[in-house]
Amino acid sequence: MAIHFNLWRPGPARACLLSETGAVIAEVLYAVSLFCVLSLTATSNAQLEETFRTSSYPNVHLVLYAGGAGTPAVLGRLNLPTVSRTAPESKDRSVAVTVPAISAGPISAPLPQGGSYSVQLAEGLRVCCDGADNACANVDPAAPIEQASLTPAIGAPIKVADTVRELKFNIETFEPAANTQLNPEASVENGLLVKATRVTDFDAVQAQASAGGYVVCRLQQGRSILATGLLRLDAPIDAGGQSSRLRGGSVHLKYLAPAVTAAPPSR
Repeated sequence: MAIHFNLWRPGPARACLLSETGAVIAEVLYAVSLFCVLSLTATSNAQLEETFRTSSYPNVHLVLYAGGAGTPAVLGRLNLPTVSRTAPESKDRSVAVTVPAISAGPISAPLPQGGSYSVQLAEGLRVCCDGADNACANVDPAAPIEQASLTPAIGAPIKVADTVRELKFNIETFEPAANTQLNPEASVENGLLVKATRVTDFDAVQAQASAGGYVVCRLQQGRSILATGLLRLDAPIDAGGQSSRLRGGSVHLKYLAPAVTAAPPSR
């Protein structure tokens, strides 16, 4: 079952040229990492996916970055439980993805029209992101791509149902309170915390994220698209041509719900 987005074709009120809203390479790199974490969790972890959709505290979903887009790699991790965690021994159930940096050109450069970035997550499982021009559809599946590191590793195909679901998030940097206990298994020194808050008024969130460029990502397993994301991230570039933070943004995730294994019959 394929998942399609029509969201990257704005209506008349927001019509604009790609050259005016195209993402820079730093934003694409952050988008790959952020999308990997959210889409893998939504499609492969039924318990956390339900938390995403139903939690009374929609802003406890944190993504932790290490290094920033000026380093050879960016680490994305869903840091759950974090704000809601109550005991130091709370088990970390999240996924971590280390994505190699894009080597073609400075990170402040715009992603060229027709350009894309793909990473391999596991055998038969890959993510591709482009500048909302459907360039990923033209990527040769046999061409070699960068290898990402995934923890825990996925040793079998992801099993999904036929149900299509959506999640919409506002993205912003997050400074935890002094007494917040970050899960040590999901934390790194000098990391950048990003808060993904589930929202219902996505148009308002997108309007606030107008400074960033559009990025469209897809999680593909074989010929099947398990998830698609429309991301608009604002990653400012400093005087040295580097990026180490996100100023804000939005994510619209559309995905196939994880398959739920039936409990064995009671004896």
